[in-house]
Amino acid sequence: MKQIKAKGFTLIELVITLIILAIVGVIALPKFISLTEESHVAKLQEVKANMQQSVDFAHQRWLLNGHPGGMNDLEGFAHDAEGNPQLDMSAQGYPLGVNKNNPMAAPLNIGRGEQACGELWNALLDTELTVSHKLAHKDQVDFISRRVSTSHSTGLNACVYAYTHLGFEQDLESSALMLTYNIVTGKVELTNRL
Repeated sequence: MKQIKAKGFTLIELVITLIILAIVGVIALPKFISLTEESHVAKLQEVKANMQQSVDFAHQRWLLNGHPGGMNDLEGFAHDAEGNPQLDMSAQGYPLGVNKNNPMAAPLNIGRGEQACGELWNALLDTELTVSHKLAHKDQVDFISRRVSTSHSTGLNACVYAYTHLGFEQDLESSALMLTYNIVTGKVELTNRL
């Protein structure tokens, strides 16, 4: 009688294959994680550049309008649904908020209330990325924002936008990735603690 030889892999071949896959996984996983972090950082660098460009554009409009000092409703920038200008400018000529009252009661503070940084974000950027000032929304938005005071300031003259998808901390200024916008200098900065 003819014997039928079984076809398949031996136990040693399967173990060797599993060891090779484990080694490849150990090598590839950190590279994949690094690429994921790099993609988040690249996204924030793009947002920073777009926001800085908007700030610079608004500053140029302020200069062209000949306004030495803070002003309400910069013409030619950030209009509401009825076409009315909404962007208010600091004494240095940088975007400071929307609907700050006319005349401005607090020209050294960003916007009005805790939602001010989100309103400023929406006025400056045309993006799908979302912002909230409420920590409870951290799982539903891309950034949590807060008005802060920078050194040597008497007002809340900066916005911090903490990125919620990587290294987020409830103390926003301790988050791994965040953007900061300062109304005195007009600078948008990216902090990367990864």
